[in-house]
Amino acid sequence: MAAESRTALKSRRTLSRRVRERISVWRRLFVLNWNLFKASRIGVVGLAIMIAFVIIALAAPFMGLRDPIRWTAPDQDLIQAHDNWIKDSSIPGEELAQAPPFTQPVAFRVLPRSFDPRSDRIYAAAGNRLYAIETRADQRGLNSWGTLNYLNVSAADGVGNRTISVPPIAMNYGDYVEERADYEVYVGTSDGRVFILRDAGNFVPFGDDLLAQMNLTGAITGLAGYNGDLNAPASIQGSANYAYFNGAEWIAEALPSIADSGEFSSLALNGSEAVMAYYDYTTARPVVSRRTPAGQWVTTPSSDVEPYTLNFGQFTSLALRPPDGFPRIA
Repeated sequence: MAAESRTALKSRRTLSRRVRERISVWRRLFVLNWNLFKASRIGVVGLAIMIAFVIIALAAPFMGLRDPIRWTAPDQDLIQAHDNWIKDSSIPGEELAQAPPFTQPVAFRVLPRSFDPRSDRIYAAAGNRLYAIETRADQRGLNSWGTLNYLNVSAADGVGNRTISVPPIAMNYGDYVEERADYEVYVGTSDGRVFILRDAGNFVPFGDDLLAQMNLTGAITGLAGYNGDLNAPASIQGSANYAYFNGAEWIAEALPSIADSGEFSSLALNGSEAVMAYYDYTTARPVVSRRTPAGQWVTTPSSDVEPYTLNFGQFTSLALRPPDGFPRIA
C-alpha cells in the first residue's frame, strides 16, 4: 500500500510539473505574439472594436431593447403630436355630437398654386353625411358649409340606409393661374349611387349646376379620378419685364407673352433701342426682343435663334455687335 501511495504521489507531481511547464510555454507565446500584435495600431483599434461589440451583445438583454423578431407596436405613440385643431364628437354641444362615426379616410382640397400648394378644405365622410372642414389659419376646424350643415346622401330620394362606402375624392380642374378653381368632389355610396359635387362656395352644393348623380349596379367599392385636359394652359404664366428711369420715376413694361417666359433675362442698349434676351419655358429656348423707338416690342422667334436644343439657353448673356447692333447671346 505504501509503494502504491508513493507511486500515485509521484504521478501527480509529474502531471503538475508538466501542466506548469505547458502554461509557462503558452504564456511566453502569448507575450511574444501580443508584442508583435500591439506594434500595429490598426490591429489594436480593430481588437478594441471587436471587444466593444462583444460587450454590447452581452449587455443587450439588460438594456431594455425590443426583441427584433417578436416586436410589436406600442399601444401609444412615442412621439408627441402637435394638435393643430380638433373636431371631437364627445364634447357636449359639438356639432358632430349626433353624427355617425367617421368610417372613411378624409380627402384634401388643394389650392391650385404652382408653388407652395396648400390644402384649404377637408372632406370627411360619416355614415350618410359628408362634411367640409376648413383648414385655414383663421378658420381651422370650422364647418365650411356652415354649422350643422352637411351633404346627406340619403335625403336625395329618401333611401335611409344609404351610406358613403368609399373615401371621397377631391379633384381640382383649375388652371394654376387663379387660386379659385373648379373644384369637384366624387362620393360613392353603398347602393351604387355616385354623387358629383361642384363645391363652389360656402354652402352645401345643390341644384343641377352644382350636384349631379348617377346610378351604378351594386355597392361602390372604389373611385378613381384623373384630369385628361390636354388643352389646359401652362402651369405658370409670366412675362419678361423692362423697367427704365425717366428722370422722375421708374416705368415698367411687360413684354407680350402667352406662356411662361422672362426668366434669366439680360439687357443691352443699342443707342435708344433696348434689346432683351430671356428664357422661354414653353419652348425651352432663349428669346430675343427689341424695343422699337415707337415703344413696341418685336420678338425674334425662338426657331431663329441658333444653335439650340430643348432645355438650352437658360442663363442668357446678351451683347450687341457694332456697328449694326445685331444681338449675340450666350
